[in-house]
Parts: sequence; structure tokens; C-alpha cells
Amino acid sequence: MQQRKNNVIKLQDTFGDLNSASDKHNREYNIQKLYKRFRSAAPFPKKAYYDGEIVDLLSKTFGLKGIQFGNWLTTEDRYNYSLALYSCLYDMNKVLNFKTKNLGLSQSLAVALGSRGVPNSLAHYEGDNFVINITRYKRKDRLLVPMPKEWRFINTGGSGSFGHEYGHFLDNAFGLWSDQHINGNWLTGDPHSMHKEPLTYNKRTNPIRAQLEVVFKLMLWEKDGNRSAFHKRITSQSDYYNRRCEMFARLFEVYLSIKLKQKGIYNSFLVKRKYVGNMYLTEKEMKPIIPEMDKLISLLRARS
Repeated sequence: MQQRKNNVIKLQDTFGDLNSASDKHNREYNIQKLYKRFRSAAPFPKKAYYDGEIVDLLSKTFGLKGIQFGNWLTTEDRYNYSLALYSCLYDMNKVLNFKTKNLGLSQSLAVALGSRGVPNSLAHYEGDNFVINITRYKRKDRLLVPMPKEWRFINTGGSGSFGHEYGHFLDNAFGLWSDQHINGNWLTGDPHSMHKEPLTYNKRTNPIRAQLEVVFKLMLWEKDGNRSAFHKRITSQSDYYNRRCEMFARLFEVYLSIKLKQKGIYNSFLVKRKYVGNMYLTEKEMKPIIPEMDKLISLLRARS
């Protein structure tokens, strides 16, 4: 049974009574079989396996506003996407370590799974509504070679995009509420600024924006004043790849993947490179940036 409250669907327990030992064993076995295909063997809370009211568990654990499901998602799809989202938030908080796992920033963020999609987009972030949309997997008849649903769930649609879109949420939410400035409601400020001299912020009144400018300078410029290799790569591409908000979201993806790798965690539903060509910073290029990103995340953590 589904209940609708404040236009957000709550997925209730339609997965059995969850009481018998065989029920629990079958549930955990089937879930582990699926999720081991996109996530490493890092421990996963058994409570999430057994809790039929997975949406309520997600919202309470990570401070989300709610989850919205598309009409074309089956009950099984809704459960699988909800648990995949749980794994993304659970793993991401191992890096961000926000207070009380408050990744939704006190019910500011909502997630739309298989709904609110836009044409030709695998995922997107709605800044006006603070909603991350993850597109549903492709139908079998839309592929050149028909593939089983398990494969399509992991390899098509918005799988691997959540980290990128969450980077947009951080950029928007902290710029709007925690580190306000006339330059705009996003921490990244002027969307097209790639000047050698960073945007100027007062470290006392705008510490987050000031630290982000340190990160951008390292990302775009060498110590000798020449453009970085990354800078040269993206300026030959379309405007989209050169927008500061998009550069930050891609940087955040790489940062997450490196930090999770250090912890022995791999989650391709959370982070998976989506763009052709080398539009991302390499691990070598990230080396001097990581310590400054750590400082940035520490500032965000303090205000989470």
C-alpha cells in the first residue's frame, strides 16, 4: 500500500511479513547478489534489508525531505532503487561524515527516482526545488541487444550519477543558506569565471567560498601561472564542461571515488564516469587538490 503525504509517495511494506527466518534469509541473499554487482563488500546495515518501510528509514536516517517515484516503477523497482540510494548515502557519509548523517540538510533535499526526468538526461538537479532526479533504467526494447533487468538497473539510466548531482546540491544549499554572498546562491559563484586570480571572498565572513576558490585555482592553474592540463582539456569543449558548477560536480565525483577507494569501498551506483573524453581530473592531478578539498568538506561538515 502506498500513502501520499505532501505530494511525496511513501512506500509501505509490500514485501511480505518479514518475520520468518526463511523470509529474511531469501531477502538478504537476493539483495546481496544484486548489490555486490555494483558495490564492494563493505558492511551494509541489515536493518535496511529487512525494513519494508525503506523510504521512511531513508528519510529518518539521512534527513531527507522525501522520495518520489515515477509511475513506471514497479514495487520491486521502488525497493531496489530505494536500497541503492541508501547504499549511496551510507557510503558517501563515510567521506563527508556530516553531523547525525544529515546529508539531506535537515529535510531540505528530496530525491526523485524514475520521475521528473528531462529529455536526454540521465540525472539532474533542480535548484529551485532541491530535488535530485535519477532516471529509470532503459527498457529492454530500447537497447540494441536485449539485456536482463538486473543488468539494465546497474548499467543504464541514472545509475552512477548520484554523487555528481549531490555535488550540485552542496554547491546550491550551502551557497544559499550557510555562506551567502552577492555573487549568487551557489558557492561556485560566477558560472564562467576561470580567471587566474580567483574570486575574492573574506575568509571570516565567507570561509566556504574562500576555500573553494583555493580549490579552483589549484584545479585550473599551475604554480608558474600557466593553465593546467585540465584547464586546457576542457576549454576545447562545449560551454557545459566549462561552467564552474559542472567543474565542481565532476571534481566532487573524483574526490568521492578516491576517498572511498582509500576505504576499500567501490559503489558504481554512487559514482561512475559518464562523460566521453577526459573531462575529469586524474588521480595525479587530484593529489595537490585533495588536502584543500578536505578543508572544504570540513567547513561544510561544521555547518551540516
